[in-house]
Amino acid sequence: MLIDIKNISYCVAQPLHSRLFAWIARSQHSNELQCHVVLCKTSKQSCLLAESLAGTFYESYRYLKQRTLELTPNLSTHCSVCDTVVRQKQAKNH
Repeated sequence: MLIDIKNISYCVAQPLHSRLFAWIARSQHSNELQCHVVLCKTSKQSCLLAESLAGTFYESYRYLKQRTLELTPNLSTHCSVCDTVVRQKQAKNH
């Protein structure tokens, strides 16, 4: 199953069930939101998947935001998921 990064709206390594990794994505066929859940072998694997997807989402969003601002400089763009990733990176550096 291939899912375009632009269709993913959320991902998480579930803290209460540490081996679960979940993401919400818009279906490419029906335009409905779908929840996908994977039971990982370890909680570390679940966290690595979430961090990897969040990082990829952040980089993709950052690139698209830059391109959008270049094409339409007066457009305001905001992404709460990306803000969370930035805050987490800042917290790790302090």
